[in-house]
Amino acid sequence: MLERSPLRTKMVTGTAIASLGDLIRQSENKGQGFDWKSFLIFSLWGGAVFTPIAHHWYGIIGKVIPESLGAFRFVAMMAMDQTLFPPAVTSLTFFSLTLLLGGTPQGGVEKVQRDLWPTLLTNWKVWPLVQALNFKFVPPQLQVLTVNVTAVWWNYVLSKTQASS
Repeated sequence: MLERSPLRTKMVTGTAIASLGDLIRQSENKGQGFDWKSFLIFSLWGGAVFTPIAHHWYGIIGKVIPESLGAFRFVAMMAMDQTLFPPAVTSLTFFSLTLLLGGTPQGGVEKVQRDLWPTLLTNWKVWPLVQALNFKFVPPQLQVLTVNVTAVWWNYVLSKTQASS
């Protein structure tokens, strides 16, 4: 029997979570046809690009933040995560999705310049608490999956922001 790798399982889950976020966003567009191209690109981005990045990112955080911090280690992990990960990955997401959806590099740069800051402000209303709880109470092998639960909402936000011009 073929065993699944933890990353492969996370990628399937990440694809499903991204798909659900885009489906919710598109369901708000009453009277407009379903945008299959956007749906497929957003879904595959979530599973094939974002999820492996997140998987490896959690490994980095776990190695960089020392165990010697004891009870406060989860706070340091959350601070590192929320300082570095959202700006970099959200910029990469907006720029890359703009290109994959047929836009230009200049359009990708403009998308990042226009939408990054408001998106980060929305991010920081929710994710610091989610990540603090995640790093404090969830075993490392389940942290990406835990994030994916909140990511249904977050993928809706990203899909909606990406679809806006």
